[in-house]
Amino acid sequence: MRDAALRLGVDIRFGYRVSDVIQSDNRVTGVVGKSKDKTFAINATRGVLFATGGFTHNPELMSDHMSAPVRLGGAAKGSRGDFMKIGASLGAKLHNTAAAWLAPIPLEALVRDPQSVTTNIFALRGDSMIMVNKYGHRTVNEKLPYHELGRSMLRWDASKAEHPDLRMYMIFDKSARVHFSDGTSGNPIKPPNEHDPNLVEGETLDELAAAIRRRIEDLGPVAMAGLNIADDFETGIKQTIEEFNKHAATGTDPNFHRGESAIELFRNGPARPGNEKNPALFPFDKTGPYYALILAPGTLDTKGGPAIDSEARVLRAADNKPIPGLFAAGNCAGFPSGQAYWAGGATIGLAVTFGYLAALNVSSNK
Repeated sequence: MRDAALRLGVDIRFGYRVSDVIQSDNRVTGVVGKSKDKTFAINATRGVLFATGGFTHNPELMSDHMSAPVRLGGAAKGSRGDFMKIGASLGAKLHNTAAAWLAPIPLEALVRDPQSVTTNIFALRGDSMIMVNKYGHRTVNEKLPYHELGRSMLRWDASKAEHPDLRMYMIFDKSARVHFSDGTSGNPIKPPNEHDPNLVEGETLDELAAAIRRRIEDLGPVAMAGLNIADDFETGIKQTIEEFNKHAATGTDPNFHRGESAIELFRNGPARPGNEKNPALFPFDKTGPYYALILAPGTLDTKGGPAIDSEARVLRAADNKPIPGLFAAGNCAGFPSGQAYWAGGATIGLAVTFGYLAALNVSSNK
């Protein structure tokens, strides 16, 4: 695509951040902003297309718009919600601003460096592995597609007025670490010979639970998100694993039905040698070491912003008509899927499609 753009004489520039648009006779005719310490203005004869990403890395917008306290994500650093502000200043209609593309994310890396871009987790590998909340309880099928797993972590418990699953603890044993640490992107289990600063360890389940408690408390208020680990956390983990082991030995998961769908088995990876009953389930080792990772719901990016029509034209809130000369594509615009994640690549697909439609419309002076 770069080669084609250069061949057609496209002027590609880096390091430019747009802060506003230029208007003439109520039509968008260019942009202004900054490049390093200098301001710039660029005129557009036919229209302006924004494809500037969502607002994952804008804490104020995340706090204002997300329906649950999601404050972390692996989106590109440029996803700072610039077009949300620009669109709002032009009277644009906003759409789907409480939604995001979700996946679990390793909490500790982002707590250490909030500005870092961390890879989201696309599959919780492992058969002798579970994920528990602040009470030490399983609350979800750990093999769900990553977006649905992220959404499950936003569950609201009205009886306790809390999001009890906002911090989850992925617990696994040495066998899972040996058999499922394949080094692929999005797999949180690192090989045994690779140092992982995010890993919590314990020789027994009691030691592991105590180590988890110390680690999350040491990380501070941002990591805990107001969720103090329950007093009976250690007991909860042991009871949960005992229950899990009983059913895993028969290859069943009556509570959450793990490993019963093709997509779950695909994302789990090949069965370990000797596991003939259910590749996604196996009893925990009777002796340690045991391991844990602290997970939080994270965004791949948000998917709300100024609304667009079927021709990628940005719509005005007052009359639902296009703002002349203004187009948007990708995560900076309101996405039509609501809370759903249609399939892997959906975000890229619509970015390319609406970018193409916008180009057609700009070229025809719509």
